[in-house]
Amino acid sequence: MLIHRLDRSRETDNTFDTLAHYTHTLARMPQGWRIIRVRQAVAWNPGNPAIHTGARPGPDALARG
Repeated sequence: MLIHRLDRSRETDNTFDTLAHYTHTLARMPQGWRIIRVRQAVAWNPGNPAIHTGARPGPDALARG
């Protein structure tokens, strides 16, 4: 899945994109199927991570310090 984020309140450095693969674990409940777990494997995140509060710095960001 490719997610594009745009923060229109910023004049520059206003995008943050995510390319990720999602794996869902499902369980059958009396009411029907439910998602009980989601695993996200991020391939890349170009842009400004401050735009997405859930973004965590990866090894490249930590190395840049």
